[in-house]
Amino acid sequence: MHTTREGWLKHAVELMRPWFTEQGHEIPELYVSVSFPVTGGRSGKRIGECHYTSKDGKPHILVHPYLDDPVKVLDVVLHELVHATLGGEAGHGAAFKQLATELGLTGKMTATEATDELREVLEDMVRRGLGPYPHSALQKYVPKQTTRQIKVRCPEPHGVTKKGEPEYYMTRMSRKWIDYWIDRLGYVACQCGEKMIVEE
Repeated sequence: MHTTREGWLKHAVELMRPWFTEQGHEIPELYVSVSFPVTGGRSGKRIGECHYTSKDGKPHILVHPYLDDPVKVLDVVLHELVHATLGGEAGHGAAFKQLATELGLTGKMTATEATDELREVLEDMVRRGLGPYPHSALQKYVPKQTTRQIKVRCPEPHGVTKKGEPEYYMTRMSRKWIDYWIDRLGYVACQCGEKMIVEE
């Protein structure tokens, strides 16, 4: 039973290593961890990444913290292992497609999925080898909705500043209230009766 995500992921890589050997490839020494991808961030659109720029030259695989289904995590790890094995030059081109397909990945190469057969193998790997994935999925970040306040100002000066310059009345209003007054009066009225300028 693994107690850390990294231990579980490293074990998964070792269990997959013979699959690559059978296809004439060797998985290099690498790092694998749970982290937000460098691109895509919190959106969750990119659920895995492989980087080749570690100081020691070893590739680094990142698995998105939104994922907690162990089979899906293994599916992502396998995709990224193809990248790590073939190198950054391969991209999602012909060499990538050939190896990925041989290993049981299918679909669009930029977003592969396990075939039914591979999924059964991965499920068995979890059941008989890896055990539960020791990770609780990070809840997806949803930014708090805020009402955008729009600046409105009177075109006529309401006094002078300490420097003797004209001073204009200015406030902020929500789009809802701006629309309300435009519907009622045809404009936003200043306290002095002038039509206020809405600065979008």
